[in-house]
Amino acid sequence: MKQVYKLALLAGATTCLVGVAQADFGPNSGPIGNLGNPNLVHFTDVEQIGTIGCAADIDAYYEIKNSGPTSVNLVFKLDHVDSDVVFFEDISCSSDVVYGDIEATGKLASGDYCEIIVEVNPLDCPSPSALKTASPLDFFSNFDIESFNGILEIDINTRQVEISAPIVFETSLLGAAEGYAVLSGGNVNNFITSPTSGSAAVINGNLGLFGTIGGFRPIYVRGYTDIDNSYVTNALADATAAYAMLSAIPCQSMAFPGTGPFNPITPAFYCPTNSPTSPFQYYIYGTENDIVVFNYNHTANTPITIGPNTTFNFDGGIGAENVFWLFNSHQPVTLQNEDRFDGTIISSGSDIVSATSVFPTQVTGRLITTTLNNIDLTGNQIDLP
Repeated sequence: MKQVYKLALLAGATTCLVGVAQADFGPNSGPIGNLGNPNLVHFTDVEQIGTIGCAADIDAYYEIKNSGPTSVNLVFKLDHVDSDVVFFEDISCSSDVVYGDIEATGKLASGDYCEIIVEVNPLDCPSPSALKTASPLDFFSNFDIESFNGILEIDINTRQVEISAPIVFETSLLGAAEGYAVLSGGNVNNFITSPTSGSAAVINGNLGLFGTIGGFRPIYVRGYTDIDNSYVTNALADATAAYAMLSAIPCQSMAFPGTGPFNPITPAFYCPTNSPTSPFQYYIYGTENDIVVFNYNHTANTPITIGPNTTFNFDGGIGAENVFWLFNSHQPVTLQNEDRFDGTIISSGSDIVSATSVFPTQVTGRLITTTLNNIDLTGNQIDLP
């Protein structure tokens, strides 16, 4: 579950744009889209949406250019923000500019430009000790995150003008890992041991990894592919932080039954003593702000095999994005054939393996290994929730 905040201009005469933001400062000034002279001073690069978690920060990049015939005096301000959380990381202009954490001054000649970097620090997330009494009910709405509400003000020739320059970001327990359907600290493979059979794997979301993409069949990614770059570093840092927090919450023992009747699974922090058995349908009830965590870190030296023919059904607003499965080096996890698996697997110290099958597991969720472990697919489809 994620929440969206905007650090943006709030004046009624401006409009937040995802794209180029422009403003006119002459006598014919008006709302965006109805400007007397839209090319005097304008932003040419507006920040892409980022996701803030508990470990990695994000940077918002802007470029402002003076397309007018004369120079202008500029004052940049980040207003109504905590300078320990949101601040200017760097402002580089064609002319000299002096800047601090939340304010900068300088002159912009005709045709010159400034590059502005605003940094947003990670969330003030609860410590593991604070989570000892965490409740799974309404977990996300009560998650201890900081909201941001600030204005990027620009004074031009002593006349204050507010330009629509949004810093738009999401806050999430998974932070920068939120947008990855598959994220690995090692390799990602498809049919690594089957040179003569199998089908392509499909990832409906982003793919991130530190190692290599391998196997005998292709992997089609309907999103971005990041390999050994800063995006992967930040995503794994936030996933590791989320794993540490969820692992620290005390959990109650439970066993997945293989036959019915079976009471629905309700929001809680569980320590399962076995794998979900097959063939069986499990029902999970809860709201969109609740959380269900299956923490296998307390099950020593027991490989976990999910399925085959295991499915999960949801009711009440809860969904795959609210379900987390935690594994460590004692519990290598295997997804069997014909499963419809739901939730985010975070494994710290073991591989995630999909069993070879004509009918591979379809995953609605995420597969994440935070350490140098691999994710081995067998023609699976992984859909980001």
